[in-house]
Amino acid sequence: MKHATNDTLLVYSHREETSRLISAIKHSVELRVCKKDQPGITFVGNECQLKEKVLINAIRRKQSEIGIGSTQLLTCEAYECIKDNSPNLVFMHFKQASKLQKLLAKHHCPEVTKEIRTNAGSEKKPVSVVLENNGDLVSLDDWLNAKSQMVELALDLKKDVSCQATTRDIEHELLACSSETLQISG
Repeated sequence: MKHATNDTLLVYSHREETSRLISAIKHSVELRVCKKDQPGITFVGNECQLKEKVLINAIRRKQSEIGIGSTQLLTCEAYECIKDNSPNLVFMHFKQASKLQKLLAKHHCPEVTKEIRTNAGSEKKPVSVVLENNGDLVSLDDWLNAKSQMVELALDLKKDVSCQATTRDIEHELLACSSETLQISG
């Protein structure tokens, strides 16, 4: 941001952190954890069944998508940099990315007329969690729905977070706007 010119437009595609984390956990478990032959993971047909302890350890390692999110990017230092440099910065809800793509294509690639919309995680194999306390089997979605509000706290995933109130204020403004897009400058 420090070296952005007046003609530079920075676009930050934003997703609420807990929602992003849940999506990242699902993605990482499906593509990385359930691909490894390791203790605590079994396959029944095409379903991956992993012990709760294996899942918790995978989350705790904070690898790939699990370990990087808005709490690491939108820090007090980043907000100070925005304030000091007043860049042309747009915050956009991640679900509005196709609108941005369409606008950019209209002005810079008019030959692109087809909207490309793909959810890379839409066809995941089923994943179940074997609960530690009783051995019951629950879907990963159900486990995450039950635990999502505590995962970040229990695993200390927000240990070095700063200026979270500023991010939350921007989120509230972003979601209150019908376009779910805000121009932010210093």
